[in-house]
Amino acid sequence: MSDSSLIEIEGEIKWFDPRKGFGFIIGPADQDIFVHFTVIEQEEGFRTFRDGERVIYDANNGSKGWSATKARAVSPRAIESSVTEAKPDSAPVTEPSVD
Repeated sequence: MSDSSLIEIEGEIKWFDPRKGFGFIIGPADQDIFVHFTVIEQEEGFRTFRDGERVIYDANNGSKGWSATKARAVSPRAIESSVTEAKPDSAPVTEPSVD
């Protein structure tokens, strides 16, 4: 293991904010490892993690600190809808036209 990179490490999500699209993994030396939704590998659905979820990841230690370069959940899970998607029952209400 290099001092500047981690490959195929299993860790735990410290926290992840799906609205902001980022969070942190607890690293092997208890360091914070930044994780952005764009590096999450999954088949389909909204790319996010749950707090405490186990993940396998690669990371580099760059000028801004540790950052994941890819990450995936250890256990597959059910597809979830986006927290920003409109719900079916929230369609706009239109007033009937009066002639």
